[in-house]
Amino acid sequence: MTVVWAEDGKQILKNIGYFESRKEADKALADYLSCPYDLTATQMTFKELYEVWFEECREKLSGVSSEWTIRPAFRCCSSLYQMKVRDIRSYHLEECMRAGEALAARGETRGACVRLRREPKPG
Repeated sequence: MTVVWAEDGKQILKNIGYFESRKEADKALADYLSCPYDLTATQMTFKELYEVWFEECREKLSGVSSEWTIRPAFRCCSSLYQMKVRDIRSYHLEECMRAGEALAARGETRGACVRLRREPKPG
């Protein structure tokens, strides 16, 4: 499917799947075009969904502090980045929150999984 035409006149294509018949392919294309972010009809990963959502919603955020809240929450879900959204279940999200780990965004540990929560001191 042609998503957009580039300035040099070339097509930018997107594969939405493989189908056994032309009829099935036409139906899938019509479904996709009616809602391109329909998570049941695409292979969108959690990270891809976040990137699309964040860019669309960034203007509506109330301020920089909103962005500072959203980004760390997303980093807590790094174990889900490559999962297809339609495969994610509530227990996957719960595990992310319980683990309290994220990919470090800067410093010596950048890119590594670091623990966010400190264990309470006994006593």
